[in-house]
Amino acid sequence: MKSSGFVLAVGMTVAPVIVLAQSATTYPTKPVTVIVPFAAGGPTDSEARIYAGKLSSMLGQQFVTDYKPGAGTTIGTRYVGKAAPDGYTILTVTGTFTTINSLYANLDVDSIRDFAAISQMSAQPQSMLARPSFPANDFGDYVAYVKANPGKLTWGTAGAGSITHLVGAWMNGMIDGKITFVHYKGTAGITLDLMGDRIDVGLQFLSASLPPIKSGKLKLVAVLGKERSPLFPNLPSPSERGLPGFDFSNWLGIVAPAKTPPAIVERLGSSLARIAKMPDVATGLESAGATPVGSSPTQFAALIRSESERWAKVVRDNGIRIEE
Repeated sequence: MKSSGFVLAVGMTVAPVIVLAQSATTYPTKPVTVIVPFAAGGPTDSEARIYAGKLSSMLGQQFVTDYKPGAGTTIGTRYVGKAAPDGYTILTVTGTFTTINSLYANLDVDSIRDFAAISQMSAQPQSMLARPSFPANDFGDYVAYVKANPGKLTWGTAGAGSITHLVGAWMNGMIDGKITFVHYKGTAGITLDLMGDRIDVGLQFLSASLPPIKSGKLKLVAVLGKERSPLFPNLPSPSERGLPGFDFSNWLGIVAPAKTPPAIVERLGSSLARIAKMPDVATGLESAGATPVGSSPTQFAALIRSESERWAKVVRDNGIRIEE
């Protein structure tokens, strides 16, 4: 009798493990929703659809992009953070994901506590753009202009507390520059007002800004990476022209709700890493100024933590806070 009882106990403890393993190895068995917390049509959406299409082919189920923009990405972020942790609702994130904990006083979702990092898909230095008539041709000229005209330069952001706002506060604080922020709802308004000579400077993904730069409708002042961009090898980096060691790249990645089974996280992470190394994906990203990454879940989690710490300091130092 004792022997049979022991066998039963072992069976009861092992069974859930077997079920979990089976669910992970067969995942996905139905379509997966990839939430994009931005409006359709932008650079984040474009890259998310590339990866979703590749995941569909690789894993045998449809990965469908859906859009929940608004409130500084917190609508889409909250939606996924409260979704079932089963791998069937995942979130596309950018650097903005690492700012929400420090910006929103009453947000009921936490970008570290409530999510499992899956993979960083790419990194892309931001382009620092100016109106065509702006009297600065590189970052050194920009620094000189800001110092000579304190408070006069207008810097367009994609919204109060957006990554374009925080980078502006961080970078101009490093050069002790006083500027005036103009907040828009997204980057489209920035681009239009730069072209119309109504504001001085704004940031954008390099890939999205290439056409107006090449047509002369916008002036490229700097690419905010540590090194010169291969697409603009004659343009000095900020590190060369006033900010030694300065390096800022925005990025795209995928996260899932916390408590998603680790085996599912690993399967998605390894699949995204393989996609990032596909020649057609890598060539397409590099031609737009981006770098494919395909990091592991552990590596991506470390990036999210370190970026969250950096932006929390910028928010504190500049007294930036958003009340919901």
